[in-house]
Amino acid sequence: MTEFSRMVASPKTLVIIGGAKRIGEHCANAFTKDGWNVFLADTDAKALAAIKDDLKDKVDTLAPSCISTNMGLNNILSGAMSTFGRVDAVCHIPKLPAAKRFSDTKLDEFEEKIIAPARSISAAIRLFSDQMVRQMEDMEPTEAKTANPSFIQVFGLGALYGDPGTYSQHVAQSMALAAAKATTIDLAALRIRTNAIIAVRPRAENEEPWLKKRTPLGRHSYAEEISAAALFLAGEGGANMTGQSIILDGGRSMLNGIYDLDRTAD
Repeated sequence: MTEFSRMVASPKTLVIIGGAKRIGEHCANAFTKDGWNVFLADTDAKALAAIKDDLKDKVDTLAPSCISTNMGLNNILSGAMSTFGRVDAVCHIPKLPAAKRFSDTKLDEFEEKIIAPARSISAAIRLFSDQMVRQMEDMEPTEAKTANPSFIQVFGLGALYGDPGTYSQHVAQSMALAAAKATTIDLAALRIRTNAIIAVRPRAENEEPWLKKRTPLGRHSYAEEISAAALFLAGEGGANMTGQSIILDGGRSMLNGIYDLDRTAD
């Protein structure tokens, strides 16, 4: 029996990439309460220190200068493996570019800002899926069938819908969602799942108060709701889900009508 086979009964490990201040923090709380270990990587060292202080040895953290490059992602994987010895799920919360209209978006910004989230998610899936495969190869066949490794991406509604003045965020998120979803068939052959959570984020609502009027339930998604959806997708309840998106939009997709363009002048 291999070293990994001997430790399959140990807690599963979630790696969170980004979002330490809100969603990452709530995901860390939800997963540790469910018995998981959590490795959280973000560039905000202060936010990570607060989470580490709260959750103690159930969580380890890393604050590299960048979490989207190949080097940064390799450091995250190495840190998770060094601390917990395994990776069972990855929750990726990509950083978004500043909101800009199409007419204000320069073409030379695409590679650095707009394409970057899709590239980062693709690189993370490639790197961490290789580790997940190695782990399952070291398991007994019956154990490997129940390993249930997965990827979860967290986006705002810009991954699906466009709003005035948010061209840059809409195209960045929709490209990142497409990049993740396109891996579904190849990953399924390896018994690895990939799903997304798309939610009304408080940042967008705070920047554009009129968004609340376009949401039938009248509010943004809470970080606790996003973390609960992530826990469902990573656990047994979501074991037969892949290539799907859980949409927490407060009913906005059910609205009939269009945005009043005259309001862009307000």
